[in-house]
Amino acid sequence: MRYVLLVLLFSFVIFTLPACSQNGLFDDTISTIEVQDEETGETIERIGDEAFINDLTMELENANTTSIANIDLPHPDYRVIFLNEDNPILELGYYLEDKNFSGISGRFVDMNEGLHYGVDMELPIQE
Repeated sequence: MRYVLLVLLFSFVIFTLPACSQNGLFDDTISTIEVQDEETGETIERIGDEAFINDLTMELENANTTSIANIDLPHPDYRVIFLNEDNPILELGYYLEDKNFSGISGRFVDMNEGLHYGVDMELPIQE
């Protein structure tokens, strides 16, 4: 009986670990977020607020995701570049309004990886 309980406990742990995994987006510390107009490429905002950056990166790391690889979707309103000093770490698209794709609602997409992140945090930008 003890053996059966150990096997069940081990199986439970093995099957629940993937649910606790992170998206693995940020290996480096993010010092600045640059927001660019998607159409012109013009930088419209540089965000250096450490608390905001930490909150957003944590939300993205822990977000539910869905594939957008086979979905015809509108271009994001902005391009968001996460920087370590002046080195780009990650580039995501950002919508001004929440978008819902396959039951996941959020504003951030990775067009290269074909992923939509369930994060609805608004960027502090002046429109």
